[in-house]
Amino acid sequence: MAAPNPGGDSDVVVDIGAVVDATVALQRATTIANRVIGGAVVLGIVVVVIASSRTSEDAEASRVTVGSVVVAAACVVSGAIAGRLITRRARVGRSAVVARVGMRVVSEARAAGLPELDHAAVARALREDDNGPAPWFDPKLSPHTWPFWELAAAGQHEQGVVAEKSVEDRRLTLRRGQIPGA
Repeated sequence: MAAPNPGGDSDVVVDIGAVVDATVALQRATTIANRVIGGAVVLGIVVVVIASSRTSEDAEASRVTVGSVVVAAACVVSGAIAGRLITRRARVGRSAVVARVGMRVVSEARAAGLPELDHAAVARALREDDNGPAPWFDPKLSPHTWPFWELAAAGQHEQGVVAEKSVEDRRLTLRRGQIPGA
């Protein structure tokens, strides 16, 4: 739900909590998938090591070694497939949430009198954690993210809209103008 922002007349604040929750769920699924893939790789290596240590120096030894490599490859491939399937549901869920919240952001901006926003730019702003380092970024000081996006208006002749994303506050603030400090 959009709420007027006391910081300006045309500022619109939209709740993006659902996107934040879906992103956290995707991060959890990715962690689990990475563990499954890692376990499959370790299992494959163990199979090759055990098979190599139990062989003798004849023709049967080469068959056992080739067989163990095939089994190890099957372990790795099955782990990769399992990892992909584990993250699929979370990725699809996040995409649906981003599309739904993106449509709400566009409609709230339209209702507040802001220029028509590009749906792809809004989806990118919702999906990305940050927009890269700030213009004044100095790697010697500390990491710093840039939570501002310039959302292209559908009509290029209109003044742009700037979105400021705050994951901690679970909100996206829209206002006319340019990115501060850019």
